[in-house]
Amino acid sequence: MHARLRSTFVYVTHDQNEALALADRIALMARGRILQCDTPRNIYECPASAETARFLGGSMLLPAQVITPATGCSARVRVAGTEWQVRAPRDHPAVSATLSVRAHDLALAPAAQADVLTATVLDARYQGSHWLVRVRMQDVPAIELEIAHRGEPPGRGESVGLHILDGWVLPDRPHM
Repeated sequence: MHARLRSTFVYVTHDQNEALALADRIALMARGRILQCDTPRNIYECPASAETARFLGGSMLLPAQVITPATGCSARVRVAGTEWQVRAPRDHPAVSATLSVRAHDLALAPAAQADVLTATVLDARYQGSHWLVRVRMQDVPAIELEIAHRGEPPGRGESVGLHILDGWVLPDRPHM
């Protein structure tokens, strides 16, 4: 309808999926102020603040150290003693930072493997096409990972490793 009428529409919703699907621009608001106004993709993939990252897509916020200033669109960061290449705002300085990571940005690995984040399995639920495995890292809220069911998932209380496949360094914000 928007394209046919060539009019501007303001649509207010609390449904994140609806907003991401319908909008060409989103103004994310909290407590009467705009947190970020951008395309749905930029708000989801490159949140401007910890509040935006937590609200849209349920990001985990991990303390990180940017090892070298960002060049292009990525930077090398250290999280819990391991180093990862992640997305970052252009020219982000080498400082303490906050890394926004979502469950789909992580992959399970053996806990004994080098260069993994260590987590403990809280539970696993069979979902037909996959398992939902809930894990917790030290000082981070529990997260749910979707893994293909090729056999049995790791058991409750078992230590597992996590690889960071993707993440976003929040722009110029200290760890929250």
